[in-house]
This record gives sequence, structure tokens and C-alpha cells, in this order.
Amino acid sequence: MRQIRPKLNSLYTSSFVCLTVLTIWFLTSCDYQKPEEKEIQLTDYVDPFIGTDDEGNTNPGAVLPWGLVSVSPHTFDFTRQISPTSYRSDSTHIYAFSFINLSGIGCPAGGSVPVKLVKGSFSTDVDQVKSTFSEEKAKPGYYSVILDKQRTKVEATSTLRSGILKFSLPAGESHIYIDLTANQGHFKGGLVNLDASGGVSGFQLDGNFCGSPTKQKIYFYAKTDLEPDSIMLLNNDPQDTKEVNNKSIGNNGAVFSFNLTQATQISLRVGLSFVSADNARDNLMKEQKDLTFEDIKQNANDQWIKQLEKINVSGSNKNNKIKFYTALYHSLLLPQTYSDYNGQYKVMGSDSVASADYTRYTTYSLWDTYRTVHPLLTLVYPEIQTDMMKSMIGMYQESGWLPKWELFGQEAGVMVGDPGIPVIVDSYMKGLTDIDANVALEAMIKHSDQEIGNFIRPGIRQYNHYGYIPMDDRGGDPMKFKWFTDMVWGPVSTTQEYNLADYNISVLANALGKKDVSSRYLNKSHSFLTLFDTTTQFLRPKNKDGSWMDPFNPTDRYFDIRWKKSGGKGYVEGTAWQYLFFVPHALDTLKSVMGKETFYNKLTAVFDEGHFDMTNEPDISYPYIFNYIEGKEDLTAQHIHKLIEEHFTLDKNGIPGNDDAGTLSAWLVFSMMGIYPDVPGKPHYQITTPTFDTIKIKLNPAYYTGESLIINKQGNNVTLNEILFNGESLDSYKIDHQTITKGGELILNTGK
Repeated sequence: MRQIRPKLNSLYTSSFVCLTVLTIWFLTSCDYQKPEEKEIQLTDYVDPFIGTDDEGNTNPGAVLPWGLVSVSPHTFDFTRQISPTSYRSDSTHIYAFSFINLSGIGCPAGGSVPVKLVKGSFSTDVDQVKSTFSEEKAKPGYYSVILDKQRTKVEATSTLRSGILKFSLPAGESHIYIDLTANQGHFKGGLVNLDASGGVSGFQLDGNFCGSPTKQKIYFYAKTDLEPDSIMLLNNDPQDTKEVNNKSIGNNGAVFSFNLTQATQISLRVGLSFVSADNARDNLMKEQKDLTFEDIKQNANDQWIKQLEKINVSGSNKNNKIKFYTALYHSLLLPQTYSDYNGQYKVMGSDSVASADYTRYTTYSLWDTYRTVHPLLTLVYPEIQTDMMKSMIGMYQESGWLPKWELFGQEAGVMVGDPGIPVIVDSYMKGLTDIDANVALEAMIKHSDQEIGNFIRPGIRQYNHYGYIPMDDRGGDPMKFKWFTDMVWGPVSTTQEYNLADYNISVLANALGKKDVSSRYLNKSHSFLTLFDTTTQFLRPKNKDGSWMDPFNPTDRYFDIRWKKSGGKGYVEGTAWQYLFFVPHALDTLKSVMGKETFYNKLTAVFDEGHFDMTNEPDISYPYIFNYIEGKEDLTAQHIHKLIEEHFTLDKNGIPGNDDAGTLSAWLVFSMMGIYPDVPGKPHYQITTPTFDTIKIKLNPAYYTGESLIINKQGNNVTLNEILFNGESLDSYKIDHQTITKGGELILNTGK
């Protein structure tokens, strides 16, 4: 059938023809270009909201890599509530914004210098301040949100030691309220004074981290870029400032008040320091200078790109890139910068001030981070890791001890073992030798040998005497457990941790030519064998007379000490199953006493019977142990692939447990790259199938001879059937750190 076309009227036809001619002429004759699509940056693959729900304990704050300052919202009323994180994505209200917020930590700390926005007549009433919120956005170095009640957009960005909050305020009365009673830490309050420059300065109290006897002053300087109509100080008399724990101290802080005749943007700029308010102001002035909010935001983005692009991945989907780069982002937050712009810092455990020619760091969650975070920094960011090692050795020179869980210049003594030792030794054995290794070894030997006043290693007397810590000689009633006593949490687990630390002492002593010392600590590192029960085939709690603790339940995980989830009897935050293979330095020895078949069967049961726990640290290296069993290496790849898919997602609860200062995130980074540092002190990596087709790691030429390590996956299967480095076939699923840092190509062939 012939199509009947409707007849156009002549005027419309003429117009249409002219328009068509003009359009063709324009497209062919002018410099017309289609609008370019926005270039995708690596920061676009980072979602700071991942891990902000359930127990991930991350936050979406604006922060730089290893930055002291993280400007983030509070979704808790910390004048009345307690939480290990300042932000939960499932919360309904925002109460404040603060300038130090730790990522993935399991106890309250920080939330420092909280800022609240009050509209209308000023009031300290929480119900007038709290607000529902909408249109949240976060990317590395930037956060924004709409406070519904105040009808105000709040934006945040930061430098290393300072932050800025920008308020887009409607007309009317507004008050920017620094409430020193609303910080996250247990100690509340502080002191604030008017500054001659038109701002305010003072200090915020913090302390009692995880029940430890720590107490710090965090100094600040704050100023608005628009002169306020007034500044009011609340409870500013030093005699009225109560240094109390979890008790109301009344109002305490400063209020910038504005009566605006039209909608106005006002920024609050805040500098922080652990040394003094003057240094806080200097940090602010030197780092923000005359920069605008947008300048600082762009600089923050650029700083993140600089660090993220040291690992470039390709050959997978966008979701996996978001997983990977968000995990890398979370791995680069802690430890954080401690020294000021001028190099000054508070001496460990003291009010004295010192200076360093390197960046001094703080917030060492070492029982967690020695496993993955510090090995990642050693490989990809050795210049940062070197300064972190120098900081740790400096802490020993100042206080007499290497750190265990250091926070803001004080030792909290939290967790178990002696985790600072493997951090230093592992990095040293991988080529980061620009430290005083002899001083480090001196400190380590003191940790292992000194039996009186050794709060780093509770139970060291028993450990040195028996080779293990007996259940009936653990320093006191476990239901009355306290830090900084000789009371031992998890005698079996603590023995294992001391073994690993002593192994690392042996390694460093050997590297320094001290053979006798090395031999002595190598022998100590195998004392876990005294806890091996040939009947049950477990590392089992034991009494001082050599008898086994009864009853024994290898699946028990509650009430070793006074916290329910502290671990089964004899263990730390885990069960006998989850600690059975925690002798990474001596797996061949364990295999020998168990027998190869039992070793394999028990390891298989960890996964098949549901004993493996991806939410916590003790067993996170266990999937890689299959690489030690000839013919079963494919199980490593299968388990890793399954764990990545099932436990790490793009949801706000996308981290399976506390991220613990980036520990689980760094596990994901390594596992998605196909290499994993399974033994602290042994400079090698286990190999598995990577998520991406190509991974390129830029190597620092000041530390490594190679330009880059390129990991290429060939084929689409999960398991490996061939491994080549620079064209040569490898005969194991392991590769040395020294080999890969010479640069080259690691080909992992999975077949078609």
C-alpha cells in the first residue's frame, strides 16, 4: 500500500526547509563540537558510604590520605549516647559535624570539636539542633548534605591538619555552635577562648579509649570567613571545666551568631594540633592560606588521585572497580598525621614537645593492621611506611616501649600480642632499611625478656617459664579484666601472638648478624607446640601443671574475659577452630605434628563447617594456606573468589565487620590483585587468581629497582594452571618481594 503523507502548509514548509538548511550549514561550516563527556577519575570509583552500616564503622567524612582531620557528620547525640563510630547510614538525624573521625575502629574516640547549627533563637536543646537530612553526597575529600530543619546545605572538605565547613544559610538568625560536650570520646568538655584575630581557640578533651587510662588535649583554632554579629563563650572558666567520664558537665563551647538579611554562605575554618592552639592556627593558616573552599576541595581530590593511581586496574566491571578503589581508599586513612606543619609533636606519653624531620604518625591499631595495611604500604607506599616505622621507633626512644595500640601520643594497651614487632621486621626485610634497626632490635628484645612492668606483654613471666600462658595463672580473674595489668586475655591466642613476634625478632637478629640471638628467639617462636593436643588435634588451653583445661569446646567463642564476644575460653575474639592454623611462621611444623592428611582435613573443615570468620582478623589468611598443600592450591582461588563475592559489596554494609583501621579493606585490595602477604617477617606473597585482567602497581624508585609490577590474568576460569614471571615458569604459588619489586610481568593463566 502506498503511504499517504500529510500535506504541510506552505509557511510551515518554508520555515522547515530554511531551518534544515541552516542546521546543515551550522554543523558543516562552524567549529561545532559535541559536548565532551566528563572524564572519569579514580575518585569516581570510591564510595565513602560503603562500610557505614552494620559494624563496618567507617564514615563518609572529608579527609586526605593519612590526614589528621576528617570532617564528618554525627548521627548520634554524644552528650547522651555512646558509639564506636560517629556515623551510621541508617540513622535518621544529624546532630553535629566534627573534625577528627577514625575509620573502622571498635571503640569510641575522636569526634573532636563538634559543630552544630542552630536556626532562630539560640538554644543548646538537642531537639532544636538535630535534623533529618537529605541529598547526602560524599567522595574522597568532600562531603555535603542538606539539613532539612535548618533548610541549609552543609559542605565539608579538608587539608591534612585543618578542615572547613561551608553553610549555605537562608536569611534570618543563625548560630554556629562549637559544642565541646558533644565529642565522641568518653572524656567530654574542654576550654575555649576568644582569639585576637576574631576567632576562638582552645582544647577538646579526649580519652579513656576502650576503657584504657588515656587522656589527651586536642587543640583547635576556629574562625568564620564572615565576621559574626557576636561570639559567645559557654562555661569558659577553667575552674568550671570538668574532666569527667560519661557525665554531664553542662554547656561548654563557643557560639558564632549571625543575623542575615539574605541567603548567605558562611565558612567555618578549623585547624587542629596536639601541641598547642598556636600550632593549630599555624596549621590552618599554612595549609589553607587564601584558598577558597573549591580550591581546597579540588586539592583534596588531586591528592587522592595521586595515591589511588599508584595501582591501576582494568578488565573487569565497574562494580569491581568501586569495590577495589573504595577498599584502597579505606586502607589509606590510618595511621594518621600527628606532627604539625612545623614538625612539632607531643612526645609519647608526655606533655613535652619535640620536632622531627619526618612525618610523625598516630593511631596504630597494630593487632589488626600488621596483617594487611602495613604490608600494603610497604609495597606501594614505602615512603609513608618508612616514616611510620620511624614514628614507632621514636615512641620507644621516648617511652621505653614500641607501640601496641597507640592513640594520639599515648599507649592504650588495647588488644593482645606484640604487633609492633612484625610491622617493623616485615618492612625491614622487604627493603625498608632507612631506620635504626639496632635500636629496634633492642626494643624488641626488651619486650620479650623483661618480666617486671611489661604492660606490652602481659603474662610474659609465665610465657618465658612454661612456653605458654596457663589458664590457671593468667594474672587474675578474667571477669575483672583491665588493661595495664598482668591479666592475660586469651592465653592460647596470646601465646601464639608472642610466638609470631619472637619469630620476627629472630628474623631481624639474623639480618643484623646476631646468630645466637636469632637462634634463641626462633626456638621461643615454636612454643605453641606445648599447647598442641594430639587427641583433639587443637591448640588447647592448658594449666600450669601441664593438664588440659576441661571442659573444652572448640566452637565456644564467648566470655574468655568479661565481654561476651571476647572469645572462647583461652582465645581472643574467636574459637579454637579460628586459631588452629594461626602459626603462619611455622605452618610446616604444624603440618608435621598433625600429619598431612589431618592438616588438610581440619583446614577444609574450617570452611566446610562454617568456622571461618571473615568479620575478624585471626583467620583471614587461612584461605591462602591451601597453597601449602600440594595439589590443593585451587581451593585458595575458589575460597578467595567466594569470599570477595559474598562478603564485600557496594552496599552501605558492604564491609563484613569492623574495618579496623583499614585491615579488612587491605585484605580485599591484596586479594583482588591476586597476591597476599601471609607471613609477617617472610618477604613473600601467596598467589591466587586476581579479579582484574590487568593490575599495574607503580613502584617507588627510591626503594625499589623496578618501575612497575604488572599482573596479567589470562583466561576466565577461577583457578590457576600456570604462573610465569618475566616469561619464566614458577614452580610454586609463592613469589618473593625482592623479585616483584625488580619490576616485570606476572602472568597468571587460568586457561580458557
